[in-house]
Amino acid sequence: MKILLFFVTILIFLPFTGCGGDGLNRTSVNGKVTFDGKPIESGFIMFKPEPGTQCPDIGGQIKGGTYHIPQKDGPVTGSYTVGIMASVPTGKKIKAPITGIETDEMVQIIPPQYTGIMGKSSLTTNIEKGKNERNFDIVSDKENR
Repeated sequence: MKILLFFVTILIFLPFTGCGGDGLNRTSVNGKVTFDGKPIESGFIMFKPEPGTQCPDIGGQIKGGTYHIPQKDGPVTGSYTVGIMASVPTGKKIKAPITGIETDEMVQIIPPQYTGIMGKSSLTTNIEKGKNERNFDIVSDKENR
C-alpha cells in the first residue's frame, strides 16, 4: 500500500515540474534538503503558490541532498508552501502493481506534515528576485514510529 501511495504521489507531482516560456518573470531556486540532519539522497520538492502568488506549482528532483530549479522552470516572486517527498528501500522485494515485475519495496520517510499531500505542509518560504537558496531540514516524527 505504501509503495502504491508513493507512485500515486509522484504521478500527482510530475505535471508540476515547471513550464518555461509562459511569459512569467521566473527566478531560480536551489538548496539542500536533509532528514534528521542527513542529506536526502533521492526525492522530490514542490513549491505550491499561496493565494496572491500568480504561478503554477513548481517542482524538481532532490539528488544527493540538493535540488536546483533553473530560472526557465522556476517560481515567480511570492509566497509558497513547500512539499517534500522521499522514500527508501525496506530491504524487501515486491511485485510492482502494474507490471508484476519484482522490485524493491519503498517506504515514504517524510512525515505527512511536510509532504504537501492534500495541500498540507508546514513548510513555507518566500521567493525573491535574484538568487534564492532555500534549505530545508526535515525532522522525523518519532512519536508515530
